[in-house]
Amino acid sequence: MDTSQNPEFIKKIINNTEPRFIRVIERLQLQRDEYFKTHDGSDFQPEGYIERPGARLVRGSIGGNRIYIKISKNIRKDEKTIKKSMGKYRNEYGILKKLTGDLSPFPEYNVVEPVAFFPEFHCIVTLEGKGINFHDLLISELPVWKTGKDLQKLPAYAEHAGKWLRVFHDSSNHSDDDYVDYEEIIAYAELRFNKISESGYKPFTQELKQKLQKHYERLRTVFEQQPIRKVTAHSDYCPVNVLVAENSITVLDFPMMRKAPEYQDAARFYMQLDNLKYKKIYPITTIRELQNRFLKGFDPQLKADHPQFQLMVIQQIISHLWGLIKKPDKHLHSRLYSRWVCRRHIRELFEIVEN
Repeated sequence: MDTSQNPEFIKKIINNTEPRFIRVIERLQLQRDEYFKTHDGSDFQPEGYIERPGARLVRGSIGGNRIYIKISKNIRKDEKTIKKSMGKYRNEYGILKKLTGDLSPFPEYNVVEPVAFFPEFHCIVTLEGKGINFHDLLISELPVWKTGKDLQKLPAYAEHAGKWLRVFHDSSNHSDDDYVDYEEIIAYAELRFNKISESGYKPFTQELKQKLQKHYERLRTVFEQQPIRKVTAHSDYCPVNVLVAENSITVLDFPMMRKAPEYQDAARFYMQLDNLKYKKIYPITTIRELQNRFLKGFDPQLKADHPQFQLMVIQQIISHLWGLIKKPDKHLHSRLYSRWVCRRHIRELFEIVEN
């Protein structure tokens, strides 16, 4: 049995490991009318537990409302880390409150609804989002031997994920005259190129670095003629942060939200799908269909070879490459797999700049 779903295990976490959960639950129960639009008066019932590097989460129901309670683990660290963690939680709560209002005209496109922020407990409470995690659904339904109904729904889910992103960008941005400075894009690329070069990763040759630099320079004119809007971006828009349902999309995890190029979020989601192709159990043709349907949802006119979108794709490849180089996995099998993915990324970069 998965102990994270065992009520006795969860009670142990609440009572012993992280007693702040008790204080939060007591507050929610005593002030139900303040925190919940409707409730049936029932007390909190634990249903699940999740351990993350910086947080502990308990899932449960209270008054008929399914909720997540997320508590920071950084309270026992130094003052700077505590302050940063507090700011992150306060910011996330504020973002969710704003986005709940911004997206209210679009009932099919949602974020998890915030319930409460308790600074004294370093805690944020949200309602549980509706739907299935899209990443988990892909992993379970995409393998080549799958032929069920859920597999047939994946392209439609991908298209709706693209539509959510378009609605989010349009509803969260109220200025049409904020454009990306191309020098910022150049500077970001140079920083990554230099870090990879300095790491001593031999497949990233001086030849490739120079070709990439020339490619960026060639595209300067394109950007000058058709500047890219700066939008409020999610900045970690990927399948693991998307819940899919028959008639709705709910998106999670907004602490990285900031101003960024319009195509950045789309390129990240696109490349997260693309990375599935490295595992042979996932059919490339289906992955391509998912990518195309996602782009169609985001912008029916957008194609993968669009110069500005392609440049954001290059940045995603470079970032993923640098992440794999910077933090090699402890396990030999994972290190070998990561090394193979890195070499595939190098090949992809050569193909892009030579076309």
